[in-house]
Amino acid sequence: MSRIMKKNYLTIACLLIIGIQTGLSQVLPKVLDQNNQKIKEIAQKVDEAGWVFFKKEKKLAPDDIFVNYKEAFGLSKSDEMIKVKSKTDDLGLKHNTYQQYYKGLMVEHFTYLIHEKEGVAEIANGELLENIDIDITPSISSSESFNIALNSFKSNKWAWQDKDWEAEKMGDKENPTWKPKGELMIIDRIIGQVKKGVLVYKFDLLSIEPYFHYSIYINAYNGIVEKKVSLLRSANGTVYTLYNDTQSITTLYRGLPNWDYILKDETRGYICTKNFNSTAWDLRAHIDNHENLWHNPGLEVNGATAQWTAEKTYDYYHVKQYRDGIDDNNLDLRIHIDPSRDNSGWAGSGADHDDIFIGQIGTYCLASLDAMGHEFTHGVVSCEAGLVYEKEPGALDESFADIFGTMVEKYIESSTWNWTIGEDFFDNNFLRSMSDPHASYQPTTYLTDGYWFDLTNCTPDENNDHCGVHTNSGIQNHWFYLLSEGGTLNNVTVTSIGTDKAARIAYYNLCYFLSAQSGYASARSGSMSAAAAFYGECSNEYQQVMNAWAAVGVGAQATPCISASISGPTYLNSSEVGTWDAIVTGGSGNYSYTWYVDGYYYSNNSSIDYAFYPDEITEYPIAVSVTDGNLSDYSEIYVTVSPNQRMMSSTNNLLRLDVYPNPALDKTTLQIIEDKNNPVILKDETILIYLVDKSGRVLFKTTTKNRILEINTAGLQKGVYTIILSANNCRSSVNLIIN
Repeated sequence: MSRIMKKNYLTIACLLIIGIQTGLSQVLPKVLDQNNQKIKEIAQKVDEAGWVFFKKEKKLAPDDIFVNYKEAFGLSKSDEMIKVKSKTDDLGLKHNTYQQYYKGLMVEHFTYLIHEKEGVAEIANGELLENIDIDITPSISSSESFNIALNSFKSNKWAWQDKDWEAEKMGDKENPTWKPKGELMIIDRIIGQVKKGVLVYKFDLLSIEPYFHYSIYINAYNGIVEKKVSLLRSANGTVYTLYNDTQSITTLYRGLPNWDYILKDETRGYICTKNFNSTAWDLRAHIDNHENLWHNPGLEVNGATAQWTAEKTYDYYHVKQYRDGIDDNNLDLRIHIDPSRDNSGWAGSGADHDDIFIGQIGTYCLASLDAMGHEFTHGVVSCEAGLVYEKEPGALDESFADIFGTMVEKYIESSTWNWTIGEDFFDNNFLRSMSDPHASYQPTTYLTDGYWFDLTNCTPDENNDHCGVHTNSGIQNHWFYLLSEGGTLNNVTVTSIGTDKAARIAYYNLCYFLSAQSGYASARSGSMSAAAAFYGECSNEYQQVMNAWAAVGVGAQATPCISASISGPTYLNSSEVGTWDAIVTGGSGNYSYTWYVDGYYYSNNSSIDYAFYPDEITEYPIAVSVTDGNLSDYSEIYVTVSPNQRMMSSTNNLLRLDVYPNPALDKTTLQIIEDKNNPVILKDETILIYLVDKSGRVLFKTTTKNRILEINTAGLQKGVYTIILSANNCRSSVNLIIN
């Protein structure tokens, strides 16, 4: 299977490192530096993949983070993060993508995501190129670099040299020609295990004789070719038969002068299948049939098979994932039947359409449901996460394509689907197995499996499959299988949550949490965040996501989570003391509490007492953060306080509270005085006494049945305090002065 890159596109308890390694030993990002005090100001937690979980009480606005806390993320004054994309999902969460720029130049494939809820940042993740220190003035011109790029390939005709190919670009205002202008940008190069910035010109070159499509990067100082990236990547397969018996297909009838049917569907946006040749799309002949019966072997059946599987793939995404086509906006999809190919592939050719190439061997084509779903998904990956097609990001790209290719097959062929990829092409064989990756020479355990493709010192190219993208994809493939079906691997047992839930989590992760250079650690963090968004952090689904990753060697398995809530009044009168308790379940029971009242930090007890003194009806937030080792949860409620109802003592004088001496010395005596006409009001009643500071925080609390009480005031700072009495639904208060 193949694809083409189309475009690129969160408490401080501790730094959680739980055993996820990386395929390449590098300097840790700044957010993982344990001495990074700046990140600790705003982060409740930074996980092993570098995902930042913001303190909710900070209420950070996403667009302010890279302005006010640039240093926390390892960025310099010359770096700028520009928001290039915002998407709001069906849960009401907003996901913002920021592209890194250095001195005004784009740093390709380095993006950061900030996920927000109701305008407050919750999670951030992504990749940044830190410590860039280069001159951005090129030594050679764009035209010189362009000539170097052209001389690096052998082409008889470039797309811009053909008037018909150029005619297709006339409606594209941003790119009106296939001839690239060249873009000055910064890319990364690994030098001694460290990523460094390099100034380059980038050109996308499309040749039509022979047909190939490459991105080439020319060093803007010395003209050296830094790298070539083929935009047409493939894997070989052998066809044995066509697969799905007689099926209904959507076609288009052409009247005069053709009086025939063609493989074109305009009910699903635009899906059209033609025979491939080097001429422009609009000039190629349609695959036609006068009876709308597509049964003649060869081009007719192959084309109809490809058209039908593309339509069914569209239907899966539309019905199950609520997506309209590859780009979610019904962008045109062109399918090319190319007898000269022995592979299939996806190509994003610009803003106006996508291409899927279907090869064939003999009279048989590579257009099974899982194959078409696979190629279609490569386009979805490019439009969403934009995963770089190499090493771990490329393996994830291939894995997502396998996952949703399989889900397409299950959706259409619910009784005959299976966990293998490409089995229709072979006699008793397949390309890959998600249930048994070893059977197709893929690993089941991250890094330590003998089938793992070693990424150390690997330079991606077509000869090494871009550093094993079709091999290492087995890790997430098997994670998805275990999550869907259940099982035990590496002494970790996973309980099935079913394919629908697993696919929902995987799709949400792909669309909202991953970025261009995400690897397996980020895939784990993203899928956990996706499961939490749908089902909650204490759900079985969340726990099994963690267990499935642990089973394939990525991170630790789930531990009993904790869930916190707040019990207490939600309405008070002015100066009335409220008590709120943290209700916590799960974990070890060794909880630590941090309370926040109206944005201010308070005690670490399981409950808090407080009184408010507003001049008008006011709503105050009360929150608690509970931790238990590496586990944490946060809960928040709002309390409405009214100033209109005063204490009963102010109107009926049933109780009065005297304090002496006042101003106080080291000790102060409180005397409770009853109304002479109601002497039994305190009989057998427990009296509550509170000492409250000017902010409303309860500093001292006691109960008594005595009418005279002495309290120690030696430790109080200078100022004015309030002593509040509460008994038998009556309240009284008096100010206490400390000099």
